[in-house]
Amino acid sequence: MQKFKDGQTVKVIAKEYGHGFELGEIVEIIIADKNACHGVGDYKCSNGSSTWFLLDHEIELTKINK
Repeated sequence: MQKFKDGQTVKVIAKEYGHGFELGEIVEIIIADKNACHGVGDYKCSNGSSTWFLLDHEIELTKINK
């Protein structure tokens, strides 16, 4: 089961596979795809100018969510 869903705002807290976001950056989940990385639970996220896939343990919810 995924922790997060489409449209939520999350904070980047780790960098495991070389995404281009800065630690602490606030991004929006564009697509939550539980099958994207062998069932780990990847999230396609955007900061408005860049898009990267992140894992469950690379992000945490912010207080501002849709």
